[in-house]
Order: sequence, then structure tokens, then C-alpha cells
Amino acid sequence: MRLLGYCLRETWLGIRRNPFLSLATVLTAAIAMFVLSVFLLGAANLANMIEFVERQVQVSIYLKDDVQLGERNDILSRLRDLEGVDEAAFVSKEEALARLRVAFGDNASLLEGIEEFNPLRDSIEVRVLEAAAVDAVVAAVKDNPSIDDISYGRELVARLIVVTRSLRLAVLGLAGLLGLATLVLIQNSVRLSVFARREEVLIMRLVGATDGVIRLPFVFEGIVLSCVGASLAAAAAGAGYVYVWRFAGYNLAFLPILPAASVMQWLVPAVVVAAALIGAIGSLLALRRWLRE
Repeated sequence: MRLLGYCLRETWLGIRRNPFLSLATVLTAAIAMFVLSVFLLGAANLANMIEFVERQVQVSIYLKDDVQLGERNDILSRLRDLEGVDEAAFVSKEEALARLRVAFGDNASLLEGIEEFNPLRDSIEVRVLEAAAVDAVVAAVKDNPSIDDISYGRELVARLIVVTRSLRLAVLGLAGLLGLATLVLIQNSVRLSVFARREEVLIMRLVGATDGVIRLPFVFEGIVLSCVGASLAAAAAGAGYVYVWRFAGYNLAFLPILPAASVMQWLVPAVVVAAALIGAIGSLLALRRWLRE
């Protein structure tokens, strides 16, 4: 507790002694974390859109006319137990015709009299959580004698798998690069503060202070200033996101954008924690030179 009190006291004194450097560190952290926040918001919505598109992938399994109820239920049960399957539902040919009437809209009269020789087939519609699960669904039923045909858009699904994997890898790569750039910016800002107090560091070493005692106040200072900047960045990014979310809700309702309330629940903690870690690491890296001498 005594060491904690010392660190907090020295952190406060360091900020008071160097208000302009402290303000510069806060602003640097705020700008860097604002960019990171915008990226995280974009990445989260991109991931949500990818999941939305993948959930639209549907496998239509057409049954033969003589399939019994027990056989049909066995197929449904097997499909629902597969990993990656969101829903598997039976669609009778009568229900399929009703859907066709709705799809035709004002031209539904063209289907009059078709009920007598309904050409549609009973089917099972399978929705998956991700496109990669389609192959497992097809493999589970393709050799079943009760199955007449399977339709799922093979080429489209293959392309979707490639695109979604590439986008996920790109997001991870960009997140790593952006985090590294943020670390460098905050490290350079903290380094200026350490340079301004280099004599203090040298005096502490001369009187026998250990490296840990010297480091801790600077680490606390880096964490505090980074978190203050991150809080400002998260507030600004959150306010901007609320505006974009409302605008999209009125004008781009077809886009699956994450609700602002759910986004803010994780954005603020994530950005502040990331800033604390980056501030601590940046302070440690900035001190290496002075502790070596």
C-alpha cells in the first residue's frame, strides 16, 4: 500500500510539473485511440455483416414423393444435430406454392389452377451459421435414398467462404498494425516526458533507487494519461457512432448495423483497457535507455 501511495503521489506530481507534456500525451493517446475506436467499430460491423450474409446461405434439400414421415423426421433430426446448422425446417409443396404466390405479387393470377398438378416438391430448408458448414450438410444427406436433389449454389458458397476468410484475416492484420502504430505514438509521447525528467531519473539511481521503484511512477503516469485520452476518444467515437446508427436506421434500414447501446457496452472498456496496456508498455520501453546508462 505504501508503494501504491508513492506511485500515485509521484504520478500526480509528474503531471503537475509537466502539464504541457501531459496534455500532449493525453491528446496523442486520444487521437490514436480514436482511430483505433473507429477501426474497432468498423471491424465489428463488418463481422456482423459477414455473419448476416452467411446466415442467408440456405441449402434446399428436395425429397422424393414417396418419403414417409418417419424418414423425413430422421433426416431433420440428423441435420439439426450438425455443428454449424442454425435451423432445419420441412416445407411442404403446398407451402412452397403459397410462397410462390406471394413472390408473384400482383401476377399471382398466373398460378391459378396449378394446385391440381402442383409441380413443386416437398423439401427441407437448412440455414447455416457460416458458409463453411454447407459441405457438412451436403455430406450428411447426399447418399440418402429419400433425397431427390440438393440445391445450394456451390460456386457462390465457395466464393463466399474465400471472401469471408480473407476479410477476417485482413481485419486481424490491420488491427495488429494499428495497435503497433498506437504503441509507437504513445511511447514517443511518454519518452518526451521521461526526457524532461531525465535528471530526476539519474538522481534516483544515484541514491540507490531500484529500477522497479523508478519505473512504477512513470508506468502509472503512462497508464493514467493514456486512459484519460482513451476515455475522450471512446466518448467521441461513441457519439459519432450513435449519429451514424440513427442515420442508417432511417436511410439504410437494409444494412445490418449493430445497435449503438450494445456497441458502447464493449467499446469503452475495450479501448480503455487497450490504452492502459499500451501506456504501460510504452512507458517501460521509453525508460529502457535511461535505466541502461
